[in-house]
Amino acid sequence: MASSSSRQGYGIIILGNSGVGKSFLANILLGSETFDHRAAARSVTTETEFKEIKMGNENYAIFNIPGLIEADQQCIERNKREIDKAFVERPTSLILYVFGSQNGRIRDEDVVAFNALNKAYPLKVESLVLIVNGAPKKRLEDYEGEVIVLLKELIQVSCQSLCVLDMIDENNQSERKKLKNQLLQAIVERTPRDHIKKQDLELQREEVRKAKAEIKVLQADFQNKLQMHENQIKEQQR
Repeated sequence: MASSSSRQGYGIIILGNSGVGKSFLANILLGSETFDHRAAARSVTTETEFKEIKMGNENYAIFNIPGLIEADQQCIERNKREIDKAFVERPTSLILYVFGSQNGRIRDEDVVAFNALNKAYPLKVESLVLIVNGAPKKRLEDYEGEVIVLLKELIQVSCQSLCVLDMIDENNQSERKKLKNQLLQAIVERTPRDHIKKQDLELQREEVRKAKAEIKVLQADFQNKLQMHENQIKEQQR
């Protein structure tokens, strides 16, 4: 495991809030229990770390980074600094942004965090994979299409690559392999791009509270008008 050294090769920067499964997905890609991902009431990851891996002919650093939004402002400020370290270490990277799933529903705070990150480090669609992690195995047939259309309403980035990952038994090697193959398929279809910091990450607890309330209203409005989006959802599901 490395902390900060060579800048050779590309990065795979896995972003999202605490508890969405970033460390677990990094371990899935690495094929080893490199990063701690135990369930805990507080953040398990507090410092940025990475592990080098060779994929094809290229070297990649897979990053394990703290989540952004937490209850304590001091923790948020620490997390901002740790996120910045990854972009400094590997500015040319693939970005995997992980949304947690609450029985299939996109969490408001994950949308807030994504939009804040995208303002600070404008994310390139060519290198971006949006992930919904821990989705119920029993879900509607048009779930993926609905998520794509919903995200168009919630984030300021075109959703060109969506990867919906089932909730799995972590001890089931067959399910872990399937998850890894899904991630690799999404990754090989993306191209690493330079991500240059445009502004500081602006995120205060009160701003988070207001932004979550706004996203909650947008999500409710989307559900109320779901029938209006039916054709779009069917098109995206194909």
